[in-house]
Amino acid sequence: MKSNPDFMMGFYKLKTGGEVPSNLSQLNFRLDLSKGKHREVLALFGHFPMLACKKVFLCNAPETDVDGKVEAFLRSLPSIGVFGWDGAYDGTNPSIERHIAGLQHALRNATEEVYFGYCSIPDGCLESLVKSSSGCERLIIR
Repeated sequence: MKSNPDFMMGFYKLKTGGEVPSNLSQLNFRLDLSKGKHREVLALFGHFPMLACKKVFLCNAPETDVDGKVEAFLRSLPSIGVFGWDGAYDGTNPSIERHIAGLQHALRNATEEVYFGYCSIPDGCLESLVKSSSGCERLIIR
């Protein structure tokens, strides 16, 4: 299914209040998954191919993905400069284990930097994440 950039960016701006530059390759796409309106954006972009952009950052990412929206979104990502993933800021550090397949896909498309923070990365997943990030210049794990 083909993406309609004007509709998708208008929806993103309406729901998140995020700035949308005229050149979408400079877009800093940021979603806080603890907010309902941001989850609506995540759901839309899981159904249509994501547009190429500069940064994609997901924060307050849940440990589980009951409806598959996070997985679908991660698999829709094209080539991006920076990819960031933050778990909960409340100190719970949710595990990324259930998102590993989608994350591997997203990380293969990152060219500049990959960032993980406030999350738990099980030993079995760490090697996979490092390998998937091999095309980027920098990998940061906090």
